[in-house]
Amino acid sequence: MKTRELFLKDPLSWQIANEGVSSNNVQDLDTLRYELDTFVCQGEYRAGLAKILQGYLDNLGKEQKAAWVSGFYGCGKSHLVKVLRYLWTDHPLDGGVRARTLARLPEDITDLLKELSTRGKQGVGLHSAGGTMKAGIGSVRLRVLGIAFVSVGLPESLSLARLHMDLRDDGTLDTVRRHIQGAGKDPVSELGKFYTSKALHEAYLASYPHLGGIANVSQALRAQYPPKVDEISIDEMLATLRRAIACNGQLPCTVVVLDEVQQFINNNPDIAHDVQEVVEALSKELDGRVLVVGTGQSALTDTPSLQRLMGRFTTKVHLKDNDVEKVVRTVVLQKKEQAKGSIHDLVSKHAGEISRQLKATRIATRTEDDAGYVPDYPLLPVRRRFWERVLHSCDPSGTAAQMRTQLRVTHEACRLVAEKPLGAIIPADFIYDQQANELVISGEMQKRFQEIIEEQKGRPDGALRSRICALVFLINKLPREGADIGVRAHPEHLADLLTDDLGDSATALRAKVPALVTDLVNEGVLMEIEGEYYLQTTEGAAWESEYRKRRASILNNDPQIAAVRGQLLAKAIQTELSSVNVLHGAAKVKRKVSVHHGMSPPPATDGLCVWVRYGFQESESAVIQDIQQRSVEDATIHVLIPKTKADLLKNALASAIAAEENLNFKGQPSSQEG
Repeated sequence: MKTRELFLKDPLSWQIANEGVSSNNVQDLDTLRYELDTFVCQGEYRAGLAKILQGYLDNLGKEQKAAWVSGFYGCGKSHLVKVLRYLWTDHPLDGGVRARTLARLPEDITDLLKELSTRGKQGVGLHSAGGTMKAGIGSVRLRVLGIAFVSVGLPESLSLARLHMDLRDDGTLDTVRRHIQGAGKDPVSELGKFYTSKALHEAYLASYPHLGGIANVSQALRAQYPPKVDEISIDEMLATLRRAIACNGQLPCTVVVLDEVQQFINNNPDIAHDVQEVVEALSKELDGRVLVVGTGQSALTDTPSLQRLMGRFTTKVHLKDNDVEKVVRTVVLQKKEQAKGSIHDLVSKHAGEISRQLKATRIATRTEDDAGYVPDYPLLPVRRRFWERVLHSCDPSGTAAQMRTQLRVTHEACRLVAEKPLGAIIPADFIYDQQANELVISGEMQKRFQEIIEEQKGRPDGALRSRICALVFLINKLPREGADIGVRAHPEHLADLLTDDLGDSATALRAKVPALVTDLVNEGVLMEIEGEYYLQTTEGAAWESEYRKRRASILNNDPQIAAVRGQLLAKAIQTELSSVNVLHGAAKVKRKVSVHHGMSPPPATDGLCVWVRYGFQESESAVIQDIQQRSVEDATIHVLIPKTKADLLKNALASAIAAEENLNFKGQPSSQEG
């Protein structure tokens, strides 16, 4: 059985139509169809829809309670509110399909939508409008009007929309359009330049002959529809909006979605006040038939500028990480019912290989993973957690650790293993290929590192060499303080994350990784520091090579090691004794303390003498014998520096001396040891 046969939707047979990014463009009906078809009405998405719909129905005809949808960047806020708009009106699609039949909705949501339709039939129908606040023009009031105008097919510009509505209400709009077409011009284009269009002026004069001439038409249009309107009053906004969307003098049951409100406010208290004022007016003054839904990354209590909106947006929906997980599992990873048993048997058979993945780390296999193997396969839960940490650590802004990214990456990963037999798993380093260019652009990765990783592909075992280097880079981007998950770039963890099969090939790969890592170190591609590996730049490799040469030379130079060691020990002892104050006898005479280094006895002195001898030069037994032979009256304190850690000290001194000598070398120091 091939992996692709496990999925409810073969990953090779479809693409993510909108790249995981929801927009407000209803003209792209293929994307709209995809978004409705893949909408996962579970978790907070389901609860959020229920809250919004029930709240509207409960307050219909009274003051409406605006809704606020929040959640981290890319969690699906825009997707949720866009789907709400088209479910609201049961938007028709090609082939006689409508939005509510295309989306798979639970019974409680379906019942609420039916009730909404019933209320719409009792009035003048249903209507929805929506757009991104930052995409509009002018003040908050003008932007909201622009969103409403577009929803009924009017131009976004206030003056041009008023012209259309006046012509419509006078019954002359179609006549003017036909007149323009008769002149061989496009009505949409000519109406858009109504101050200068000769074809429009002639058509307008034909419908309003009392103006007397073309020159008077241009003057009248400029006076009635000024080219620039900076602001209007709240009352004008409400009257104009009512005029735009009302039918037979009544307002339909309407939802107005204002996307990215928080980004538009941008911590500006004046803009926040304007938003508050507009939302209050829409909720109170439009017969209780208009519901406002806003979105933002933060809850209303998180920032001072948003807190002033709390009284207006009283219905709150907050999307969480586990909602994203449900979407990914449903849209990309959903399995055929008859295939689930095969996956379960596979996991049971290879439980040993799975449980050893990143053992003893904070993202190792857990008891609760048992429930995730079938829905997540071919992505192991351990690796999903690794991906989450990598996305967060490589993108401090948070824009990568989002639903749209996880949908895209997971879908591409499933396509990678689709033709492989059952047992194939997604390697953890796959995420590098998906994110590398973005990491370079954002400055999270040196361009040279990307080049080094690509260069390995031209060598023997090049694919695996490149994957090892990519994984080394990703692991070393993970934090080491506070949120340290314990994953390290050493052969065992590298092999855990590189395996792409639960069968025998995993054993072969584990045997191959250590040798390749050693080769990469010997070639200067990687460097080893205390058992962990790091990528080296060309400059760093040159510095490291010179440093190693100098260190090896110093290790064989015992006189130099001894001289530096003696200087450091003497300085340390002198520092310790500088604060010693010895008082002698009843008279408490202050005694001078001197230090003597070496094998020969110190000269006679009236003060105290500290005789420092080194286990590097003399044996401990010889020193003890010498002490026993000296006079009891001799005021000498004997100190022996033991030889116990001589090799460790020698290596440390050689490293320090080599690093100091190498600082003026042309390359760049890259070794933490250095």
